[in-house]
Amino acid sequence: MVAITIAISTKNRRAELDRCLESLRPYFNECEVIVADDGSGDDTQCLVKSKYPEVGFIRHEQSVGYIVRRNQLVMRAKGRFVMFIDDDACVQDGSFIHEITEAFRDENVQAVALPYIDVNLGPEVRQFSKTKSRCIITQFRGTACAVRRAYFLDSGGFPETFVHLNEESAFCAKIYRSGGYVLVVNSSPILHYESPVRSPQKKHYFNARNALLYAALFVPFPFILHYFAVSALKGPFRGGASWVWPSLCGTISGCVCSIQHFRARCPIPRRVFTQYWVLRKTSSNMCDLEKWLKIVGKTPDVPWKNAKA
Repeated sequence: MVAITIAISTKNRRAELDRCLESLRPYFNECEVIVADDGSGDDTQCLVKSKYPEVGFIRHEQSVGYIVRRNQLVMRAKGRFVMFIDDDACVQDGSFIHEITEAFRDENVQAVALPYIDVNLGPEVRQFSKTKSRCIITQFRGTACAVRRAYFLDSGGFPETFVHLNEESAFCAKIYRSGGYVLVVNSSPILHYESPVRSPQKKHYFNARNALLYAALFVPFPFILHYFAVSALKGPFRGGASWVWPSLCGTISGCVCSIQHFRARCPIPRRVFTQYWVLRKTSSNMCDLEKWLKIVGKTPDVPWKNAKA
């Protein structure tokens, strides 16, 4: 059995996927690589099957979104750990293999955040710890992360009610709610070339919507009262004057969805949330692991087993 499965969801990005898979080619013997095609209208299937026969390929005629496809990829994966990378990103070397397997030696690490660079925005390395001590992070970017497959499946994976965007924050909330944590590793940064084939309207709509849904599901009382009110008031203006309409529609949708899913609410414990939220407001979202454990208390051994999220 392979230790790591690399999972990629794609749609209508043949050229970007080609670059991504080419960067992963040297590691095909060490990792399982699987691609889920979410209803592409181009010749993505021909590319993968002809040029990368070693890669597992799952073709879907109907598009349901990358969150659903990522959950399905984890179910299909053979590795104990699943690394997610966007189809418009690529790796520089194989250092991620060692870093991921070493990080998951700690049974309470349920996800790993990998460094990455948004190349089109500048050279800044994100999700990167400047210290030698082990650091946790409160949220990660889906283009550069890995999860423990057993925990991911046991907890229900990425919440599909989020539809698009912010599913990583929701998954992190599950982890910290159950007593686990997300560890930062310092492998070579993944290079993320954000594709121009993206919808800004969709982005602003779901950012506003999912901020409210996140509060409804994970923020404990009494903090939810402040968080929900502020998110609802700020929602229409999150993207500036140019995007008021999609943001307003997203805010309304978020209120409706919050009511619909409020019964599924499983908030983060207050003691953990207060520290968790302080970290989320910092620029790095990071904290030394030992310091974190002293503040919130020692986590139990493998706290997630036999506990559904």
